Amino acid sequence: MHSHSWRLLATGHLHLDSQLRDLSTAEDDQHEIIRDATLNAFELLIESALDHAVDLLLLTGSLCEKTPTLRACTMFRDGIETALEEGIAVSWTPANLKEVEQLRKINCLPAGLTILSSTGKQHRVRLEADSAHSSKKGATDSPKTRFGTVCCELISGQSPHQSTAQSNAQTTYIGLTHESIGHLPQKDAGDNSVDEKYQLVISGQSQRCRTIRHQNRLYHSPGAIQTLTNEITGPCSATLIEIDSQGEIELTPVPTSIVVREQIELTISREMTLDELLEQAERELLGLLADHSYSPAQILHLSWEVRGPHPQVMQFSSLQLQEFLSPLQPLEDVSILHDVALIPQLTGERIESRDLHEKHLTEQFLQFLGDQNLQNRKKQNEVIIKERASQSLPVNKIMSQLTNNELCNRAAELGLFALQEKLKEAG
Repeated sequence: MHSHSWRLLATGHLHLDSQLRDLSTAEDDQHEIIRDATLNAFELLIESALDHAVDLLLLTGSLCEKTPTLRACTMFRDGIETALEEGIAVSWTPANLKEVEQLRKINCLPAGLTILSSTGKQHRVRLEADSAHSSKKGATDSPKTRFGTVCCELISGQSPHQSTAQSNAQTTYIGLTHESIGHLPQKDAGDNSVDEKYQLVISGQSQRCRTIRHQNRLYHSPGAIQTLTNEITGPCSATLIEIDSQGEIELTPVPTSIVVREQIELTISREMTLDELLEQAERELLGLLADHSYSPAQILHLSWEVRGPHPQVMQFSSLQLQEFLSPLQPLEDVSILHDVALIPQLTGERIESRDLHEKHLTEQFLQFLGDQNLQNRKKQNEVIIKERASQSLPVNKIMSQLTNNELCNRAAELGLFALQEKLKEAG
């Protein structure tokens, strides 16, 4: 790490004191960890800011999922004041200014916290060698060793564009926005609403960490420091931003999540035994753990999706498999919670097509068409299916295994089978 590099720590949604969901398999002694997970993640954020001796802690998302609790507000105030006392500048671009007012009303808004808002007094924060760094407690670098200036500001479509002369090599501009980073590069190419002076654009919109490079610019969403549901998998983190003497920007994740979610898919083949299924599960789990570091997590929540032919899958129950998988605990410092979902495939075989290569696209496509047929032409489809069954051996075989109530849902699959037969006949 260069002694003259600027260091910023950026984060998205804090979700302070919000409830973690989908953790029904947790033990009694884990409830406290789950209850305090978002608060502990915030404490790790502040500790990381101190450990990395950052110049600016940049908060870009919402404080809480809903109305802030008193516990969340006091934790926020104490953590920010700790960073400020150590000479770390702290700025916040709130998604909702109501949160700022709520903190102010109960005297939990730290005096030194900079609120960046397009409707407020300030929309920019600057880091200069003779101010932020020189005032930091215990700083050993001379202010002169710092490179240029870092300017973080809200992106506004109304703001004038800076010329090349003004945006010189001595200043690194970081744009802040609440828009999704997935749309920003397209807008940049289309109407140039994102100013060209920004080397890095940070979005507080998404709860998922993501980075896009477009032309000479980085678009980054730091995501939430602790996920609340199974929708986001993998360790959550803040982002350490380092700007070296050449103005180069490096992004490094700093793990913060106390509870980590992961998903693993298991496939049951015909004639597979329970022992073979458990061996497959252990291999998949060890492979996952080998590819990821989960520190400082205390709980790993695994969602298993068990897929396979209908008769093979239904011989098990989700609770039974959960009990068999529970002894798999290969991590010493991290408890693993197991949840199992059984997903039977009625035919037990995937439909191969040159146009459907993605892993689950075939199933989704057939389900969608089946639902559409069910809603629009249920009775007519039943007649068509029966006519097809008399002409097609595969269709007749499937129909013999189904009840009348299931026929309409399988209409799309039966039709695709028939179409594939026609293609084979045509060569």
